[in-house]
Amino acid sequence: MKKLLLAISIIWSFAAQGQNTQFSQFFATSAYLNPAFVGLQSSTRMDLNYKSGVNGNGHALQELTHASFIHPIQKVTSFASRSAGVGLTFVQEKSGYEGIYQTTNVLLSSSYVLNLDYQGTKFLSFGVQGGVIQNKLDLSELKYGSQFNPYYGYDDSLPAELIAEGSKFAPTFNVGAVLQTTDHKNPLLSQNSLLLGLSVHSINRPADGFNSNTNRPMQFKGIVSARKKVSQLFFLHPSGYVQYLQGSVQINSGLYLSRYVGRNLTTIIQLGTWYRFNDSFIFLSGVKHKQWKAGISIDLNANTLTNSEIIPEDSRTTYEVSFSYSFQFKNVMVDVSNPLF
Repeated sequence: MKKLLLAISIIWSFAAQGQNTQFSQFFATSAYLNPAFVGLQSSTRMDLNYKSGVNGNGHALQELTHASFIHPIQKVTSFASRSAGVGLTFVQEKSGYEGIYQTTNVLLSSSYVLNLDYQGTKFLSFGVQGGVIQNKLDLSELKYGSQFNPYYGYDDSLPAELIAEGSKFAPTFNVGAVLQTTDHKNPLLSQNSLLLGLSVHSINRPADGFNSNTNRPMQFKGIVSARKKVSQLFFLHPSGYVQYLQGSVQINSGLYLSRYVGRNLTTIIQLGTWYRFNDSFIFLSGVKHKQWKAGISIDLNANTLTNSEIIPEDSRTTYEVSFSYSFQFKNVMVDVSNPLF
């Protein structure tokens, strides 16, 4: 039995190496997407996300939890205005039946922003991120042969083998850069804007899983988003997101529609959709009102929409909810330079 459990642990370690913790609301988890986003925040902010995937039998085979706290640092002198930011991010992924395998990230971020012109319309933010990853295998959820009664099946009152819970820690480091440009620094007068971001994750290739001979590969992420003003209250945001991991490329193409509610510009509704090539569709919606915003999204397997065949019961539909609160009380006008979710 011990040899069997050891084999399970090794299998999980290799499986975890190929997995990638990924949220559907990319911009709602910006500190995890790219540490350079930390420096672009104008006020102290708290972000929360929860994502769950359920199969046809109602079992949650994957759960993702995200929490970030971001604090900007700004200094204005007679010569220039300088800005930076710091942040703390917590991300946990539970995979398998009853979340038997867990990966937890605790990350500290720091970012510095360079003004590329005197008009305040072009910024280049550099970010670094470091922390620790915990890989954990919860053996308490396993059922052993010695716990099965020949008369009525599984009996948790019967003794099980005593095996220590598997857990391993490793340091991890990420870097990123974001370029943002707009045609006017005043959001009321701005018509168009463009954002380009690139980040590299696990640059130190930390140990992965429970096998000391395996290391987490470096991961590259690129994101682009533009804003086009359609009318006084409507904006479009064509966007793209690309990931590269171990020779595998994932391409996402998206489009958002933003609409202000009312002339005071303190409330905005946003609808969006993403297509993950050869994988899934993402539909999302959300609202931001003054200091807070909330969003919901759903991932649908592309086969459920493009094929007439019967979808297996183990195919998953995932849901994600997000909430964010900004501790900004003086100017509560909602800026829609980038997608909210």
